[in-house]
Amino acid sequence: MLIASLGLCLLPAQAAPIPAAPRKVTVVHAETGEPIPGAEVLGVAEISEPVWGELWWTHRAVTDAAGEVLLPRPTDEASYGWLFARAAGFGTRAAGDSRAFSTSGIDDVRLELMPETPVLIELLDFTGSPLPLAHLGVAMGCGHTPDLLSVTTGRDGRATLRGFYPYDGGIADLFIVHPEVGRSTYSDVPLEDEVDGVVRVYAPSDGRLLRGQVLLPDLTPAVGYAVGSRMNHRGPWAITDAEGDFRFYGWDPDQASFEVRDPEGNAVAGFSGARDGVERLFVLDGTTNPEDSVDGQQGVEEPRGGVTVEIQMIGEGWERLRPWDRRVTVEAWDPITGRSITGKTKDPASVDQRQVSTTLHLPGGDYLVEVGRPDSPYAPLALGRVSVKAHVPTGLGDPRFVTTVLQAEVPVPRLVTIEVPDFQPDFTFYVHRRGFAESFEPGEEGVTLLPNSDLQVERFAVPYGRLGFSLERAKDGVFQRIDLEVVEATRSTGHWRLRKRQRD
Repeated sequence: MLIASLGLCLLPAQAAPIPAAPRKVTVVHAETGEPIPGAEVLGVAEISEPVWGELWWTHRAVTDAAGEVLLPRPTDEASYGWLFARAAGFGTRAAGDSRAFSTSGIDDVRLELMPETPVLIELLDFTGSPLPLAHLGVAMGCGHTPDLLSVTTGRDGRATLRGFYPYDGGIADLFIVHPEVGRSTYSDVPLEDEVDGVVRVYAPSDGRLLRGQVLLPDLTPAVGYAVGSRMNHRGPWAITDAEGDFRFYGWDPDQASFEVRDPEGNAVAGFSGARDGVERLFVLDGTTNPEDSVDGQQGVEEPRGGVTVEIQMIGEGWERLRPWDRRVTVEAWDPITGRSITGKTKDPASVDQRQVSTTLHLPGGDYLVEVGRPDSPYAPLALGRVSVKAHVPTGLGDPRFVTTVLQAEVPVPRLVTIEVPDFQPDFTFYVHRRGFAESFEPGEEGVTLLPNSDLQVERFAVPYGRLGFSLERAKDGVFQRIDLEVVEATRSTGHWRLRKRQRD
């Protein structure tokens, strides 16, 4: 019988005494019932640190002319909780093997495969531009099972996913891995987004690439250690190589919390904070209590101090800024270790108040301070240095915060004119940035409807990073969205021209 895949993770699996007799797995054509010879059958155990693009299994076998194969039952030494079957021209199928750890019930399993449905995927960033050299992986058991389907986009951002079929009751989670793309959420291959034979997928968010090295207490490389995010079920994860080096794709700067695990899966270090272009170095001290870890150095809770960073704005243009544009993101970061803490200033009480401030809790050390990242409309603007004295708790109350005043020129936003074609008054124009959207409607300050039905957005503070544009309206209970793409962008004069996204 076919054991339906429920998309549930079995980790950790509880193995019971199981007889050594093998079980028969039969793979057949779902429509005709004919056997499928040469099909690959995998018995797979979940792992807690799955790495994208890697395939693993406990047992593997190929069906004979009758579409049958004998697969060893799981044991304590060679356990598995999922069965997968795949064959050329057919959709890969997952079966949650709920009987794998039971001595009772039917031993034989029948897996029915449908002919594959090849999917042409076009991966786009927030600007609507193709994203080449991105890995697309599909997990069909749960997040702790491997990418059974794996493909890389070409220069045009496209790739054809083969071996796929949307079975009822199973999952087909699509994961995107690219140095510029943050972690993907759990979502099936979006067949409903197909237009003219192409499934368009937008990258979920901006991401970062983190490099580093893990060393043992004797300063030799820590080989086979996992480094990854401890905030998400899937990860992502990276495994250290023979030199102890790792390359970690897809971390979100707003959720930069990581963990280091030894080859047995034990958490041996944890750290937070990471910065583009800075490599992280971890020297493990041999302890095994991740609760005491700070920034990769294990065993002693590192004291922190408080610093209030006050930014005093000088120069022209402050009065022209909208209230929310006067609120900036401040990041203090250590250029040696890469650890960083980000804080946001509050809206100034009045337009005449040129001081904005935020308070940060940092381990002792010297830090550089920037305005404008990771989520500010301004490009990064380096301000200066702050020195933090670590506070050792004495029971005498909270530490006093040192106030550091730094001066910065008013970071004038990049002001542009955006022409939107064939604008209709009942539509709203949206600019999308990293999961947020800002709306513009005719009649607002700086928003003009031109005689040729173009919407002109003047003096707009273009956010920093990748952007997307759309027109949206709700009329008579029907929601309509028109995606736009950039035709011309002359940054020197601040003039952008958009058009309706072209469909192939």
